[in-house]
Amino acid sequence: MSRWSPEDSDEGRLPEGMQRVGYDADTQKYSYRDQDGSYWEGAPGARYGVLHRSGSSYQPMAIANEQNIHKADNAAWRYILPFFLLISVVLFALFRFLGSAAGPTPFVCPENSVRYPVKVGDSCWAIANSHGVKVADLMRLNYGMDCSLLKAGREICVPASE
Repeated sequence: MSRWSPEDSDEGRLPEGMQRVGYDADTQKYSYRDQDGSYWEGAPGARYGVLHRSGSSYQPMAIANEQNIHKADNAAWRYILPFFLLISVVLFALFRFLGSAAGPTPFVCPENSVRYPVKVGDSCWAIANSHGVKVADLMRLNYGMDCSLLKAGREICVPASE
């Protein structure tokens, strides 16, 4: 014979029309609902026993409550906004300071040479010829310069003519 009996079911132990609807593990309380939709709770740790009314039937959130939630969200943003502004100002100042300290260095040519701004249509040979120097001397003074990639506005160093 099994140990289960009809009195172990909710129908045998709960009042007529009462139905178990949930269990809260934090409070260890069972929740019940009766015929008219009212909610009831049992004693902590007890599956059956004395029930106490815990509230009315489920009601969806009212628009007023939803507006209160939005107001609370706005208030939270108002508290955190100054923090973001402060961080933004500090970062801006930091990048501004570091950016100005590491700015471009001025273009300086060594002794016995002059700066020459490249013009449209210039070539290494034309620049060297106009200054009376050899192309090899121009290339040695501007290490890594590619004569096929000269662009107007770029500055190069040209040896002073002798």
